[in-house]
Amino acid sequence: MRADTSCGPSGPTPDVWFAVGQGLLPTSPTGLTVTGTSPLYTATWQPVVNAYYLLEVGSAPGLADVARVITIGTNVGPAAVPPGATFYLRVRAIGAAGMGP
Repeated sequence: MRADTSCGPSGPTPDVWFAVGQGLLPTSPTGLTVTGTSPLYTATWQPVVNAYYLLEVGSAPGLADVARVITIGTNVGPAAVPPGATFYLRVRAIGAAGMGP
């Protein structure tokens, strides 16, 4: 993709993608649970049909500043969590039409 301005076309932007005619975005995975014993924990969720997943870990709600993990499975772990630390998790399904909420 390139922007066209009065100064001319920009360089290519490799991080823009879209899908045409691939159906609806996948639904959100449900049933996110975290199990384990300090300091090792595993996150698990229910599968979404024809999808793989992005697990986002943040230091505050809505952030993904700690980790981003792409997986085809429905769990990630075990991961070491420092004692007393708080992290926020979000799992998004990714299908043929893109990433869901």
